[in-house]
Amino acid sequence: MARRSTPLLSAGVLGVIAWLLTSSFQSQTFVAPGPWAILRGGQTISRAAEEDELLFQPGQRVTLKGPPVMVGKQGSIVGPVLDDAFAIKFDTGSIFNIAVHNIEGSGIAAPHVTAPAATAFPSAPAAAATAASGDDEELLFQPGQRVTLSGPPAMAGKQGTVVGPVLDDAFAIKFDTGSIFNIAVHNIEGSGIAAPRVTALTATAFPSAPTAAATAASGDDEELLFQPGQRVRLSGPPAMAGKQGTVLGPEGDNAFSIQLDSGSTFNIDVYNIEGSGIAAPPSMAAKSSFAAPAGVIEPTGLGAALFATAANNDEDLEFQPGERVLIIAPPAMSGKTGQINGPPVDNDNSFPVMLESGSIFNIEAVNLQFASMERRKISYDAVRADLKHVMDDPNWDDGTYGPLLIRLAWHSSGTYSKHTNTGGSEGAAMRLVYGTEAKDPENAGLDHAIKYLQPVKDKYPLMSYSDMWVLAAYVAIEHMGGPSLEFKPGRVDSLNEKDCPELDGPAIDGKASSRLPHAEYGLVEGFDRSKVLDSEGRILGWENLAQHIRDVFYRMGFNDREIVALMTGGHLWGRCHPEHSGYAGPWVEEMTKWSNEYAADMIEDPWRMVSHSDTWLDGVGAEELRPAPGKRQYVNKFPPAEGGGGLDDPNQMMLVADMVMLWDPAFRQTLEEYAVDDTGSDDNHALRRDFAAAYKRLTELGTKTLTACPFAHSPMMASAR
Repeated sequence: MARRSTPLLSAGVLGVIAWLLTSSFQSQTFVAPGPWAILRGGQTISRAAEEDELLFQPGQRVTLKGPPVMVGKQGSIVGPVLDDAFAIKFDTGSIFNIAVHNIEGSGIAAPHVTAPAATAFPSAPAAAATAASGDDEELLFQPGQRVTLSGPPAMAGKQGTVVGPVLDDAFAIKFDTGSIFNIAVHNIEGSGIAAPRVTALTATAFPSAPTAAATAASGDDEELLFQPGQRVRLSGPPAMAGKQGTVLGPEGDNAFSIQLDSGSTFNIDVYNIEGSGIAAPPSMAAKSSFAAPAGVIEPTGLGAALFATAANNDEDLEFQPGERVLIIAPPAMSGKTGQINGPPVDNDNSFPVMLESGSIFNIEAVNLQFASMERRKISYDAVRADLKHVMDDPNWDDGTYGPLLIRLAWHSSGTYSKHTNTGGSEGAAMRLVYGTEAKDPENAGLDHAIKYLQPVKDKYPLMSYSDMWVLAAYVAIEHMGGPSLEFKPGRVDSLNEKDCPELDGPAIDGKASSRLPHAEYGLVEGFDRSKVLDSEGRILGWENLAQHIRDVFYRMGFNDREIVALMTGGHLWGRCHPEHSGYAGPWVEEMTKWSNEYAADMIEDPWRMVSHSDTWLDGVGAEELRPAPGKRQYVNKFPPAEGGGGLDDPNQMMLVADMVMLWDPAFRQTLEEYAVDDTGSDDNHALRRDFAAAYKRLTELGTKTLTACPFAHSPMMASAR
């Protein structure tokens, strides 16, 4: 009969498998699938028997009592394997075959582990050799012993530690990556055992299977259909069609071991090799097109080889073979992309997915999204309409949540570092209450925006939080008269706090701070204007703050012009709240309308430093501009003793970080350009263009799988304003 196909586990994919292995194992815990089931009382029967006789039923929740590193872990029974194990799906999504004595409630004791007898498989190389003393056996390699592999070719030279013997011709070896594989003894250096001679099998041995060897014209002699070293091209499976590689040798009677140009080695069914002249048998059409991995008996710790027959009608499948998908869980695989490699498995609840590395895993359908946004069942026009509908709220601040949503997307994206490629608009980690972003004081108050958007997110569960936050900001900018930005979805959410970016900003009070800019970093301390201001009214140390701002934005990849564009267009909206940031008041008079007022007013108006102790602000109707204790900011007001300048002007403030745009010569050059009203409607063409480009780039930092989605924005609205 034809060899059952299984995923390749070669040196090229050891790292991927290591992510799925939750821990190391000190005993032989995982066993290969087989045709038997465990009865109550420890007896075995054929799987054709009644399921109610199983010691554990499919779907039953169980807890492990071994091996030591897995004690206490819980999962659900998938089904029996062999006569001494059950396939168990853990809460992480991984599937392992667990020996029955390691499952609580089995009532079965752990068997006494002895080395398997060499006589069990007389034709195979022995993992145990007969001792000189007689009947007792000693292991060829001892548990804990360090070994080096001599094969298969893709794994030659790798090192690991012997866990113990498996079968009578292999040892379980734990590699330095943490992965565990059963390695044929002849592939371990120092075994003294030669690899069994590979001969081509006659087609008559397995009449129902395609043959890797064809009978020669001379009669009894056989010649291989493809010769070792021969270059070949694959015609399938769909995800590998067109790939090229070199034949290493035959595997069974229906496959060849092929090393691809990437270095990975796969056993490829002969009908998937161009030029074989052999068609795929109907029985294989619904299964994976990969045979067993070359030189590796079987991986321990993976229950991914549970293939099922295909649906009768491929059009009914949720995901089509060959279609690109995005994995959103389990955590270790979140964000990875691949191709559907066949029909659904595990009662149609999972799909085999071939990752970019070439590895294949069965992933639950609920943990997959279409990589193509057009294939996702999300109407972004509808999302956009719903966001616009809830944007305005007379009970919030100045009548709209728009400014807060713009700040949410900015701060969730502004953690990006081009040096480490961490942070950025993917993740939406601010919603994780114990993470660094949620605790960052620079993000104070943004929890209101997250909660406000939750009903819209609930309506569109397939849309990620990070996509939702960015689109909400785009809609807010456009809704308030700003430029229209093309939205590209595809951001992936973080699943836990460990994905939050590190607090590796400048040290403040001896502790590393966040990656976001700090409004007063590097300034001299104090509130006595005669001591902290220079002759032009600038706080001493402002040059340090200018450099800090550059450091933050340069880390994300922006230049000076883009910094001014983001500050001018971003600090236009809304106001500061002393209960959140400590600062108080709006930047401009019309804080819910797009304009170039930020730049124009900063240049044209006089500004004065104030602190919480400047109570004269209350007496001139500007109490909303008095910051919290310990904070300093600038306002467009002066006390009566100083002439009362600006008393009739609307209440406006600027952070010291804003004033740096005016004080720094390079920043000021761009600020002056933006301050010119070249439209006749308090606007500037260059500012509109530059802010749109910079904010869009800001909110796409750190992304990997964005897809064009021009139907989620409205250029007509922007041009009509």
